[in-house]
Amino acid sequence: MPEGPEVQSIVTDLHNLIVGRRILDLVTYDYTRRLFGEIDVDCLRDKTAGSKIVGVTRRGKNIILQLSSDVYLAIHLRMTGQMFLRSDVPKYCRLTIKLDGGEDLHLADVRTFATCEVWDAKDFETFEAQKKIGVDALSPSFSLRDLKTVLQSKRLLPAVLLDQTKISGLGNIYVNECLFESGIHPLRKANNLSCDEIKKLHQVIVKILKKAIENRGTTFSDYRLPGGEIGGFQKYLKVFRRDGEPCVKCKQSIKRKKSGGRSVFYCSNCQI
Repeated sequence: MPEGPEVQSIVTDLHNLIVGRRILDLVTYDYTRRLFGEIDVDCLRDKTAGSKIVGVTRRGKNIILQLSSDVYLAIHLRMTGQMFLRSDVPKYCRLTIKLDGGEDLHLADVRTFATCEVWDAKDFETFEAQKKIGVDALSPSFSLRDLKTVLQSKRLLPAVLLDQTKISGLGNIYVNECLFESGIHPLRKANNLSCDEIKKLHQVIVKILKKAIENRGTTFSDYRLPGGEIGGFQKYLKVFRRDGEPCVKCKQSIKRKKSGGRSVFYCSNCQI
């Protein structure tokens, strides 16, 4: 699943590539009901045809296309969604937004979990509240106080840090990497951290997410940028999917356990 840095990288590229271009038509393929829910696609075509794309932004893990017709398209890629700007239709395409001036915008998704919601401008102000999107870990305004508030929970750290209603933008890759870099064991309870540990964790989250964005995200399988390129942060991973390999700090083997249905990766010597 694309996490915060991957979605932000896609948004940055799309902003540079499609803002100012006009929508000519929407073409849908299989699984339209899964993609749009109860939305009438013909009505959506009427709302969007002839509109210009005036902005591409991010809200949590949602890619937001702002149109000149006061319509917002909120696209969530879920597990395997991809967005491409190209002239041909990619495999597993679910939606094509035909644009003037050349290549079209395609939403492809092999597992068909991606969604596209339609919001009118008058309602979009409440988008984050209605979708229950937590404080944005990628935002420059993400503060130590924000993290302290999030960690006031008896749940285990991964469960809290992955809860998008509490803190958005972190996924399993970056939670594992941030806890390792902070020297904090992933199976501790969130409210059991000291003030110094929370301060260190906040600094590390900011640093790692910034570096992940600079490297255009992490690619293991499905994640691609709009031009088809892969991310580059995977070469910097120290624990995620490295179980059985030596720790980069102490050389003991990286361990893997299940927590809340997800795998956690850690060094039992370096993380306490």
